[in-house]
Amino acid sequence: MLAKILLFVVCMPLMVVNLSAVELSDIEIHGFVSIGYVKSQDNDFFSGTHRGTFEFNEFAVNFSADLDSRTHIGIQLFARDLGDLGNDEIEIDWAFFDHKFNDKIGMRAGRFKLPTALYNEYMDIDAVRTTIFLPTGIYSHTFRDLSLSADGFDAYGTLPLGGVGDIEYNVYFGTQTITEDHAVANSFSTRGLDNISAELDYMLGAGLLWNTSLSGLRFGAFSYIQKDWSIDGESAGGSPFLPTAGTPLNFYTDKLTSLKLAVEYTIEDWVFASEWGTFKGDWFSGSTAIFQQNQESWYVQASYRINEKWEVASYYSEFYHDADDKNGAGFANAHDAYHKDTDFSVRYDASEFWTLKVEVHYIDGTAVGKSPDSDPTEPHWLMFAFKTTVTF
Repeated sequence: MLAKILLFVVCMPLMVVNLSAVELSDIEIHGFVSIGYVKSQDNDFFSGTHRGTFEFNEFAVNFSADLDSRTHIGIQLFARDLGDLGNDEIEIDWAFFDHKFNDKIGMRAGRFKLPTALYNEYMDIDAVRTTIFLPTGIYSHTFRDLSLSADGFDAYGTLPLGGVGDIEYNVYFGTQTITEDHAVANSFSTRGLDNISAELDYMLGAGLLWNTSLSGLRFGAFSYIQKDWSIDGESAGGSPFLPTAGTPLNFYTDKLTSLKLAVEYTIEDWVFASEWGTFKGDWFSGSTAIFQQNQESWYVQASYRINEKWEVASYYSEFYHDADDKNGAGFANAHDAYHKDTDFSVRYDASEFWTLKVEVHYIDGTAVGKSPDSDPTEPHWLMFAFKTTVTF
C-alpha cells in the first residue's frame, strides 16, 4: 500500500507540470553501452566465470529536460547481465522530478539513486572510474538492489561552512519492491527458495559529504535503515533441511542497517580513496532465526592519470560475512568467511566517448565467490576482466 501511495504522490508533479512547454529539441538523450569478459581461476566470481564468460554487459539510455532554470525531469532505462544476475531485463533505473529552490535545498520525487557510499550513485557508470569492479564489500553486486535506488523523496543541498569548506547533504525516505529477477532474490534462491517476491515497508537514510578547505580533500558519512523486509516464496525441496517442494515460506527482518565512512583526496593526477562499512540485520522464518548479517568491509585505493589516454589504479579490499568471526572459526571452510582482494587496473581512453579497461585480481577467500559444479572452493584464486564502454 505504501508503494502505491508513493507512486501516486511521486507522479503528481508530472501531472500538473505543463509538459507541452518542453519541445523535442529541449530533451537531452544520453546513454552508454558496456560489454566485457571475465575469467576466474577455480572459483566463480559470478555464474560461469571459471569457464570464462561474456555474460557481462550494461546498457542504459536516459532522457532529461529542464522545465525552467530550477526544475528538471528525467528517466533512465537500464539493463545488465552479470552471469545469472540481470539477464538484460530492462528496468527503470531512475525517474524523478527535481526542483532546486536554491543552493541550500532542493527536492527530488520519484526513483532516485541512493547516496549510500562515496561512489554508489555512479556504480553502474563505467566511464567515470578507472577500475572495472568497485571494491566488492562496499559495493555489493549481490545486494545491489538494496542500496542502489529507492522510490520516494530526497532532499539535498549544499551548506557553506565558512572557512572550513562546505557540506553536501541528502536526506531521503522511500520504499523498494524486489522481484524474482533481482539479485537479492537470487541470493535467497541459493537458500532453497523459489518464486520469490519481497516488500519493504520503508527506508530512511542520509548522506553527508564534507568538502574541506584543503583543495581535493573530502570526507563522507552515509547511513540508512530499512524497516520490515518480508520475503515470500516456495520451498525448492531437495534437502532434508527444507520442507516439501512448493511449500510456502516466508523470511523477514524488522530492520537492516548500513553505515559507511569515506575519505578521498585528489592532488594533481592522483586520487586516493578509502571506505569502511557495516551491514547488519537478523533474518527469521516464523520465530526461528535462520541467519544473521553482520558484515564488515573496507578498502584503500589509488589511481593515477598518466596522460590524456592512460590511467592506472590499484586497491586492496577486505570483506567479512561476520565481523565477530573474521577467521572463519564458525564456517565449514574458514576461507568462506572472508574475501581479500588485491586489484590492479589499466584504463585506455581511445576517444572522448570510448574506453577500454583490463584488470587482474588476486583473491584470498571465497565470501564473494562460489564453487562451480559443487566442488570444494579454493581459498586462493585469480580473476581477469576486460571491459569496453561507449558513451553517447
